[in-house]
Amino acid sequence: MKWQSDFRRWWEEAVKATDNHGKPPQEVQRQYPRYAALVSDLKRTNTELSKLAEDLLVIARARKRKPTRPAKVLPLPPTPEHPPEKQRDSTGDPPNVIGVISM
Repeated sequence: MKWQSDFRRWWEEAVKATDNHGKPPQEVQRQYPRYAALVSDLKRTNTELSKLAEDLLVIARARKRKPTRPAKVLPLPPTPEHPPEKQRDSTGDPPNVIGVISM
């Protein structure tokens, strides 16, 4: 943008000049009064864009893992303990129980 309007104005006049007929466009461009400054600025801009492109590649190729999110489900409270089981003797009856003898 910095150079566009000034160069375009100059270019339109340079193309109309009879001494430039038949010359390649590159040769006509070199006649621009501020050609050296324009080329220097373009080289600097190109270097900056190349560095930015390298930085973007580093970012794009980085394999960053997403941090693990904490669980959204709340843990369940512990279940109440079972009442202690009553011990049984070898017959399956609770101890200290007088067995009934069936006849």
